[in-house]
Order: sequence, then C-alpha cells, then structure tokens
Amino acid sequence: GFLQQYQTNATNRNRARARWTYQHFLGIDIENSSTRNIDASMLVDLQGTTTSRQACKSCHDRIDPVAGAFQRYGSRGIYLDGAFGKDTIDHRYKISQFYTQGDTWYRYMLAPGFEGEVFDLTNTSKDPLRILAEHLSQHPKFPEGTIKFWWPALFGEEFLSYKLDDNELQLRLSWLNKLSDKFKSSGFNLKHLMLEIIMSPFFRNDLLSTPNVFKKSKRLLTPEELRNKSLSIARYDDAELITEQLIIYGGIDSYNVERRQRTFSSMMYQIAKRHATEASCNLLTDLHQDFTDAPSNKITLIQSNHSVSASTPTIIPANDTTHYQWFFKNTHSSPINIQASFIPGSGSTIDFEAYRVPAGASWTSPQQIQSGEWLITTDSATPITIETTKIQPNKNSTISYLKEIAFKFWGDGSDKTADDLYTFYLSTHQVSEPNLVETCTSTKAMPAWMIYELARWRLVYIRLMTDFNYLYE
Repeated sequence: GFLQQYQTNATNRNRARARWTYQHFLGIDIENSSTRNIDASMLVDLQGTTTSRQACKSCHDRIDPVAGAFQRYGSRGIYLDGAFGKDTIDHRYKISQFYTQGDTWYRYMLAPGFEGEVFDLTNTSKDPLRILAEHLSQHPKFPEGTIKFWWPALFGEEFLSYKLDDNELQLRLSWLNKLSDKFKSSGFNLKHLMLEIIMSPFFRNDLLSTPNVFKKSKRLLTPEELRNKSLSIARYDDAELITEQLIIYGGIDSYNVERRQRTFSSMMYQIAKRHATEASCNLLTDLHQDFTDAPSNKITLIQSNHSVSASTPTIIPANDTTHYQWFFKNTHSSPINIQASFIPGSGSTIDFEAYRVPAGASWTSPQQIQSGEWLITTDSATPITIETTKIQPNKNSTISYLKEIAFKFWGDGSDKTADDLYTFYLSTHQVSEPNLVETCTSTKAMPAWMIYELARWRLVYIRLMTDFNYLYE
C-alpha cells in the first residue's frame, strides 16, 4: 500500500509521504513549487530545524504539518509500532533534550495540519490521517490531482510536461478543467471519470474532428510490446529486448527498476535501430522470392549484351528519364577496367573514374534522371561482352506496396505517406551497399541488380521500424 511504498525513517519523519500525498492526490509537486534559494545568508540555521531556515520554510511549512498527520504509522506502515504501542518516535529522539514523557510527535516540528489549518487532536480516538483525507477530498485541486494520477496509466505519459508546445499546453489545460468539472458533478465517481477520459479525443485519437495535437498522445511501446509487435509483423523474435537490453530500453524488473522510461533516449534509438536492422532480414525473404519470380511487379528489368574493347567503345541509348539504374557486368574470365561516361541530351558530359571490375562482377551507375546515352570503354585489347541490366521502379505497383506495408507497420496507408516513402526509396541508391543484404542471406546465386535492390528495400524496412509511428502507439 501507500505506507509501504513510501517508507520513512528517523530523519525523514514522514516528509516523503507528505510530498507524495500532495503529488498523487492534488497534483502539486512540492519540490518544484518554489525557487531554490542559494543565498548563503538564507541557509543560515541557528536552531537546527528546517522551519527556521528562510530558504527551507516555503516548502516545509506545507509538508511538515501533513507529515505530522502520518505520526501514528511507523517506517513500514505499522500502526503505533513504537515501545508499548504508544507512538512511532525513534529512540535517538527519546534520549535527546527535546523529548518530554508523553510526547507522540517531534516537538520542534509543526503540528499536524493542512494548508495552514492545525488539526484538533484532543479527541485521541480520531486518527489525524483520517482528518487529512477529509481535507484532501474537499480541496479544489483534488479533481485535477486524480486526473493527473490516472493519466500515465492510460497514456504512458504525464498529463502536463515541459515538452508540450504552447498550443497543446493550452488544449490540455482546457481539457483538465472540463474533466475536473465532470468528475465533481459525478460525485467523484472514478468509473465515470475513466469513461470520460476514454471517450476524449486524446484516447480515441480522433484526428478527423480534432486538432492535430491529439496525435501526440501516444506512448512508447515497452520492450515486451515491441518484441511482440515485430514477432507478429516481421516474424522476428528479439530475445535481447527482454533480457540484456530490457532496462536500457525503458523496461522494469520490479526490483531495482520500478518506473518505466517514458522518453526516448539516444541509447534507446540505437537499440531500436539494431532491432530493425535484424528484423528487416526476415522481411527480405518474401521480397527476394518476389524478385526471383521474374518479372517482379515492382520493377521493370531490361537486359542486353554489348561488345566493347579499348579501341571500340559501345554506346548505349538511355532515352528514358525516370529513375533508371544501370549495371554493367564483366562477363570476361579476368578483371577489367570499365570507363563510363554519361552524355546527357543537354549539358556537359559526365565522366566517371575507371573502375576495376572483377570477373563476373558489375559496375553500378548513379541513378539516371535525364535522357542521354552511356559511353562504355574498357582496357581490353580484344572485344569482350558487357552484360547491361537496366532496372526502373514500377511507380504504381511500388506505391501500392508501400501503402500496404505502411498500413501494416504504422496503421497509416494514406497516399501522402506512400508518396513520402517512395521518395525515400528513390533516395536510397545513394547509400545502398551490397553488404546490407550479405549479412541477411546468401548472395552467391543473386545477380548484382537483385543484391542492390534488396539492399535498398532493407533500408526502407529499417526506416519503417525506427519511426515514431512504429515505436509508439
């Protein structure tokens, strides 16, 4: 219970219990309720008490009386656990000059009370903690405190945070007033409050009829939830998430760590990226099969052979302008140097550095976005055959597939989302590397264009699985 969760000791004297009473029941953070004074003259204490230091009074004048209301409950929450069941005062105080026989609380602490009112304890049969509970339930901040207390359990985040922008802060404050009024009008019926919160736009994420700020009311998936999600979508079971990396990724073990990390850190992002990189291998399996069952509906593939030598270059027309990629394969039994130049329809010729191509390997061109022609030469004195492969994304079918997987991963298969992902896919040619695929599956029987294309799609999958929309819900 509350008393066991927030234990006390001889020096704390129920102040932690008082601090969390304000926090949980009234939504008041005592530790941030006033400016911390660092003026040395304000910290001078000649009496040895917190209530005599000017820098301490603003907080202790509020929490010490509430701490006194817990005076009948000892460090472990047991009622009157002192000698002969008369009090909970520690032994050191009882042998000090301050103690007087019959005292039930520390003499130099403020009398039990609440917000300036001192409790009448002449009737010893009435527990001061019960009196405190009555005052708390009648305080105007009690409805707000209840909402703030239950909000993280439903949304995984604090109701009010310093990270909120002005628009969302004002929106939340207005809803705090609305929910508080409804809670009061229901006679403080908690079930009614839960219903109102669940029916609110925050919980329902009703983006069609409410401002976009409601979309931010998402919570970070726990390590267990992320593991289950990826197991369902990518058929990838990441045991590390719930073992070695459980705590680092914001999980709890209910022993050393009892509170979840609600904000995303750079270390957590590295774990998410590792998780996505490994999970993407499973997703490539289906895509590999799709490319193997040629022709794939996601790309247009055109292959041809050209004879070329040092004295006889070959010219390959490149009249199309829509994101083509070229692969020039060395079919010779020994390595050769390939020199490629692109001659655009308008503008200057683009010369590329000579590239040493091993036997059976390919040179990959940059992405072609304008019409022109390729001029290919080699250092071979005798003519050899260069196998050229031209691939072009099939825009309509690729966007259709991106809509499908965006809905699967993010729950958002809109045209805009698919178009954004298609733009990202087109840009991946700049960073795509064959080893992105080699770490997943055997590439011995794969042609160069397939390795390259799978590497690009792996980057798309990693992008999907490291996005806010995947890691939060």
